[in-house]
Amino acid sequence: VLRVFMDSLSRTAYTVCYLPHSTCSVLDLVRQISRGFGLEPRYRRADVLSQLKERLEKLAVQQKTQPVLVLDDAHLLPGRFLDELQILSSFEVDGRDELTVVLAGQPQLRANLALAVNESFSQRVVLRLDLEPWTREEIAGYLDYRLQRAGRTAKLFKQDALNALVKAARGIPRLVDRVAEHALILAYEQGQKTVSVELVTAALERVEP
Repeated sequence: VLRVFMDSLSRTAYTVCYLPHSTCSVLDLVRQISRGFGLEPRYRRADVLSQLKERLEKLAVQQKTQPVLVLDDAHLLPGRFLDELQILSSFEVDGRDELTVVLAGQPQLRANLALAVNESFSQRVVLRLDLEPWTREEIAGYLDYRLQRAGRTAKLFKQDALNALVKAARGIPRLVDRVAEHALILAYEQGQKTVSVELVTAALERVEP
């Protein structure tokens, strides 16, 4: 979803910095953001923040491009980093928004934003979107699409196997991929031409801890 969103942004109208990892220190995160916006970050935190704010304002005011910061796995962000984001997104008193921030993460992100310590930042969130779990029809369509891209036109997963996969994956795309992949590997190992419910059940033993 993030890839499609970023690809949809015009390169002449937007400057995008994407960070896939959110588990490092606050200072390291700020430095990564600086590099993402084309800077070589300074050593001290205050200097890096000042340097980055100058860069963001130059992009927005002088170059007329909107800086966009996309943080993946944002539910893993250190709590103090939200304070840094608030500093980065606060410019002149005229209310200009020189930086657009997109936080993407697991449901824990919503819980983190609801904490009293993050109330000030949470109040600045303009839009909140939740991705609903995939339905059975969506999972079946996704599997068909992936198989067609691989050159397979005939149905590969039997109906009971598909039902078992849908139940096990709980509508989570990553689990759909993992269970289906292991089921396909097992089918190959056993010389089976279709995926049965037994293969999906065996695949679950490889996927689940």
